[in-house]
Amino acid sequence: LIKSAAWNDDQDRLIVEVDNVVGYLFSAQYTMLSTHVRKQLLGDDLSLWLHAFIMAHKAPRSRFFYNVETLMLRCRSRIAEPRKFKYKVTQKMERLMELDPKIRGFHSWLWEKNTLHVLKKQRSATITN
Repeated sequence: LIKSAAWNDDQDRLIVEVDNVVGYLFSAQYTMLSTHVRKQLLGDDLSLWLHAFIMAHKAPRSRFFYNVETLMLRCRSRIAEPRKFKYKVTQKMERLMELDPKIRGFHSWLWEKNTLHVLKKQRSATITN
């Protein structure tokens, strides 16, 4: 993605040359990753991964779900016990919920047993008789 990087003394900043074959995907917001969000989560690898994973699932559906074991495999977790990993994901999802809702990328989340559900939009009220 990055072809070169060099410090420009005249402008007192880092100049980065992005590969034009792949770089356009990021400039067109193909990834749906907010640089503002990424900066807020800097240094928190699991939160960064969860946010990217959630944003990569932009689809017509307003929710998606994954079980804890699948999440462990996908993020290549070093935590061996699903119970401990689930606790860690819970902490990170709570951190993501602290982000501004306009840039967070999803409305809410919940665990149903060992399955993480992420809701992209607020559920509409259903009328029952």
